[in-house]
Amino acid sequence: MQRLGLDIASHCSRRLTRDLVDRADLVLTMSSVHRRRIAGSFPEARSKVAVLGDYAGIEGDVEDPFGGTLEAYYRCAEQLSRLVEALYDRLSRGDEIQGAGT
Repeated sequence: MQRLGLDIASHCSRRLTRDLVDRADLVLTMSSVHRRRIAGSFPEARSKVAVLGDYAGIEGDVEDPFGGTLEAYYRCAEQLSRLVEALYDRLSRGDEIQGAGT
């Protein structure tokens, strides 16, 4: 993340819990597989779970780099950065966003 100018030293991943899902207005996933797993584990939240790429208006999943090479992590971070930027641009323009629950 330093390569991308981000300091994540204080970041710690955590398991997705019912409380986190209940408190969220929207749950964005990296892939359709992740979306299906979360919707299966928390069916009452199905309508607020979406794939980031779909929500940002760019089809396609983000490949999970877990267990992969350092280069796979770089590619993932760059793809996530592009998708978040695209989503920000859509939200800034006031575009109607579709995708959760589909």
